[in-house]
Amino acid sequence: MTRRALRLATISILGALLGLVACGDEEEAAETVDTTPIVGLMEVPISRNNQGTEPSNAANIEISPTELRLNHQKVADLERGRPPEGQVSDHVITPLREALSSSAARSRAALTVHASVPYLTLVETMNTLQSVGLREAHFAVRTLGESPQQGWMPLTQWQVAEAGEEVEFPGRAVPWSAFHEQWQEVYEACREPGRGRFIDCDFPYENIAEGGELLVTLWTRGQGMKVTFQQVNAPEEEESSGGGGGGVALIEGIAPAPAPAEGEEEEEGEPATQGSFTVRHQEATADPSALSNLSQPVCGNRSCRAAVTTDATTMSMRVISMLGAVFANGFEQPQLVFQIPEE
Repeated sequence: MTRRALRLATISILGALLGLVACGDEEEAAETVDTTPIVGLMEVPISRNNQGTEPSNAANIEISPTELRLNHQKVADLERGRPPEGQVSDHVITPLREALSSSAARSRAALTVHASVPYLTLVETMNTLQSVGLREAHFAVRTLGESPQQGWMPLTQWQVAEAGEEVEFPGRAVPWSAFHEQWQEVYEACREPGRGRFIDCDFPYENIAEGGELLVTLWTRGQGMKVTFQQVNAPEEEESSGGGGGGVALIEGIAPAPAPAEGEEEEEGEPATQGSFTVRHQEATADPSALSNLSQPVCGNRSCRAAVTTDATTMSMRVISMLGAVFANGFEQPQLVFQIPEE
C-alpha cells in the first residue's frame, strides 16, 4: 500500500469513528430528555368527563405554575401560571406557537394543566393551538373517588373568540324549545331536595318566547357556577296587521275593551328568553351532580352550543371541572367557544 493510500484509509477510519461518536452523542442527548411530568395526578382538575383515551401522535403540552413545556421541552418560564407580557401577542403565546410550527405537524394536543393555572393562560394556550390548526384538545383529568386515576376529557368541537365577537358554529343548532320544554325538570334538578347546594334556580315562566335556537353559557366565579340557557337567533316579530298607527284596529260600532281595573296587570310582560341556574362549585365534582342532572335533559343527547366565560384570574380547574360536569360521561360532544376575558 502506498503512503498516499495509507493516509486516505486512515482518514476514512477516523471519519467513521468520529461519526460513531457523534451518533452516540445524539442518542445520549435524546436519552437525557427529562420526561418526568411537571404536573402530578393530584394537581390536575377532577372531571366527570374522564373516559376518553390518551391521544396518540399528539402535541404534549404541560402547564405548571412555573413552566410551559411542549413534548417535554421547556418553552417558557411562567410566573404564577402566566408567561411574560413580551411573549404574548394578540392572546397567542409566541414561543409556544413557534415551537409548534417548527415541530412535526399534529392534529391534536394532549394538555396537562395544573389546577391553579389562571384561565387566561388556558384560553391563550387554546388560542395558540387554534392559530396553528390543532383542532382537538384532550385534557388530562382526575377521576372521582378515594382512589383517583388519570382520565382524559376530549374536546373535539371548539374555538376561541374575543368576548362579544360574533361566532359561527360548524354544527347544527339545538332549538330553544329543547330547553323550555324541559324547564320544570331542569329546575327540579337544580334544587334537588336535601342537597342544599343551589344558589339560585329560575322557576319556569308562564310566558316563554317561541322559536329560535339555544345557546348555553357556562360562567364561574368564586364559589358559584352558573348555567344559562338562552334563546338566540329568534324569529323576527310579525308586523301588526292593524291600522297604520300600529295599534289594535277597532271595528265600527264596537266599543273598545275596558281599561284594566286598578291593581290589575295590563299584560303578561315580555316573554322569557333565558333561564339561569346557579349552584355551588362543589356540584362540579359531586356524585350525583346537580350540574350534570340539570344539563342532561337538554344536552345529554344533543350537541349543544356553549360559551365558556369567566374572569382572567379564575383557576383553570373551575372551568375544566365545570365542563366535565355539564357535559359528563355519556353526553354528546358540545360545540364550544372559549371566550377571551376582557382586559
